[in-house]
Amino acid sequence: MKRNGFTLIELIAAIAIMVVISVIVTVNLSNISKNNETKRYNEFKQQVADAACVYIDLSQNRTIKSSCYSNCTVNVGTLVTEGLITSDLINPKTEEAIDQTLNVSVTWNNEGVKTCTLIIPGE
Repeated sequence: MKRNGFTLIELIAAIAIMVVISVIVTVNLSNISKNNETKRYNEFKQQVADAACVYIDLSQNRTIKSSCYSNCTVNVGTLVTEGLITSDLINPKTEEAIDQTLNVSVTWNNEGVKTCTLIIPGE
Protein backbone atom coordinates (compact mmCIF):
# COMPACT_ATOMS: atom_id res chain seq x y z
CA MET A 1 0.00 0.00 0.00
CA LYS A 2 1.28 3.43 -0.99
CA ARG A 3 1.42 6.21 1.66
CA ASN A 4 0.52 9.68 0.40
CA GLY A 5 0.86 12.32 3.12
CA PHE A 6 1.50 12.44 6.83
CA THR A 7 -0.15 10.72 9.75
CA LEU A 8 -1.99 12.71 12.39
CA ILE A 9 0.85 12.17 14.90
CA GLU A 10 3.42 13.54 12.44
CA LEU A 11 1.32 16.64 11.81
CA ILE A 12 0.82 17.28 15.53
CA ALA A 13 4.56 16.86 16.16
CA ALA A 14 5.46 19.27 13.34
CA ILE A 15 2.98 21.88 14.62
CA ALA A 16 4.30 21.49 18.18
CA ILE A 17 7.86 22.06 16.99
CA MET A 18 6.81 25.19 15.06
CA VAL A 19 4.99 26.55 18.15
CA VAL A 20 8.06 26.01 20.35
CA ILE A 21 10.29 27.76 17.82
CA SER A 22 7.89 30.70 17.46
CA VAL A 23 7.67 31.12 21.25
CA ILE A 24 11.46 31.17 21.55
CA VAL A 25 11.77 33.77 18.76
CA THR A 26 9.04 35.96 20.29
CA VAL A 27 10.66 35.92 23.73
CA ASN A 28 14.08 36.78 22.28
CA LEU A 29 12.69 39.67 20.23
CA SER A 30 10.90 40.98 23.31
CA ASN A 31 14.16 40.88 25.31
CA ILE A 32 16.05 42.66 22.53
CA SER A 33 13.41 45.41 22.47
CA LYS A 34 13.54 45.82 26.25
CA ASN A 35 17.36 45.95 26.22
CA ASN A 36 17.27 48.66 23.54
CA GLU A 37 14.84 50.74 25.60
CA THR A 38 17.06 50.41 28.67
CA LYS A 39 20.12 51.37 26.62
CA ARG A 40 18.37 54.46 25.19
CA TYR A 41 17.27 55.54 28.68
CA ASN A 42 20.76 55.13 30.13
CA GLU A 43 22.22 57.12 27.21
CA PHE A 44 19.65 59.86 27.88
CA LYS A 45 20.61 60.04 31.56
CA GLN A 46 24.32 60.05 30.69
CA GLN A 47 23.84 62.86 28.15
CA VAL A 48 22.22 65.08 30.79
CA ALA A 49 24.83 64.15 33.42
CA ASP A 50 27.68 64.89 30.99
CA ALA A 51 26.14 68.30 30.24
CA ALA A 52 26.21 69.08 33.98
CA CYS A 53 29.87 68.08 34.20
CA VAL A 54 30.67 70.33 31.25
CA TYR A 55 28.70 73.16 32.88
CA ILE A 56 30.82 72.89 36.03
CA ASP A 57 34.04 72.70 34.00
CA LEU A 58 33.15 75.73 31.85
CA SER A 59 31.66 77.78 34.66
CA GLN A 60 33.21 81.22 34.90
CA ASN A 61 31.52 81.75 38.25
CA ARG A 62 34.11 80.93 40.91
CA THR A 63 31.36 80.52 43.54
CA ILE A 64 29.91 77.60 41.62
CA LYS A 65 33.30 75.97 41.15
CA SER A 66 34.41 76.39 44.75
CA SER A 67 31.10 75.21 46.22
CA CYS A 68 31.11 72.12 44.00
CA TYR A 69 34.44 70.68 45.03
CA SER A 70 32.71 68.47 47.56
CA ASN A 71 29.15 67.92 46.40
CA CYS A 72 26.60 70.01 44.54
CA THR A 73 23.59 69.83 42.26
CA VAL A 74 22.99 71.44 38.90
CA ASN A 75 19.43 72.08 37.77
CA VAL A 76 18.44 70.77 34.33
CA GLY A 77 16.76 74.11 33.64
CA THR A 78 20.15 75.78 34.02
CA LEU A 79 21.64 73.36 31.50
CA VAL A 80 18.88 74.26 29.04
CA THR A 81 19.38 78.00 29.65
CA GLU A 82 23.13 77.66 29.11
CA GLY A 83 22.53 75.77 25.84
CA LEU A 84 24.21 72.54 26.95
CA ILE A 85 21.05 70.51 26.29
CA THR A 86 17.90 71.34 24.36
CA SER A 87 14.53 71.84 26.00
CA ASP A 88 12.97 69.35 23.58
CA LEU A 89 15.27 66.51 24.69
CA ILE A 90 12.95 63.51 25.05
CA ASN A 91 12.96 61.17 28.04
CA PRO A 92 12.70 57.68 26.44
CA LYS A 93 10.75 56.27 29.40
CA THR A 94 8.01 58.90 29.44
CA GLU A 95 8.26 59.98 25.76
CA GLU A 96 7.94 63.58 27.00
CA ALA A 97 10.34 66.52 26.96
CA ILE A 98 12.87 66.52 29.77
CA ASP A 99 11.63 67.75 33.14
CA GLN A 100 13.58 70.96 33.76
CA THR A 101 13.03 70.75 37.51
CA LEU A 102 15.31 67.69 37.78
CA ASN A 103 18.78 68.00 39.24
CA VAL A 104 22.15 66.44 38.48
CA SER A 105 24.36 65.49 41.43
CA VAL A 106 28.04 66.36 40.98
CA THR A 107 30.54 64.75 43.37
CA TRP A 108 34.29 64.23 43.52
CA ASN A 109 36.05 61.20 44.98
CA ASN A 110 39.32 61.22 46.95
CA GLU A 111 41.40 61.21 43.76
CA GLY A 112 39.57 64.26 42.42
CA VAL A 113 37.57 62.35 39.83
CA LYS A 114 34.22 64.00 39.14
CA THR A 115 31.00 61.98 38.87
CA CYS A 116 27.77 63.46 37.56
CA THR A 117 24.48 61.59 38.06
CA LEU A 118 20.99 62.62 36.96
CA ILE A 119 18.61 62.44 39.93
CA ILE A 120 15.20 61.11 38.91
CA PRO A 121 12.71 60.72 41.77
CA GLY A 122 11.48 57.16 42.25
CA GLU A 123 14.55 55.46 40.81
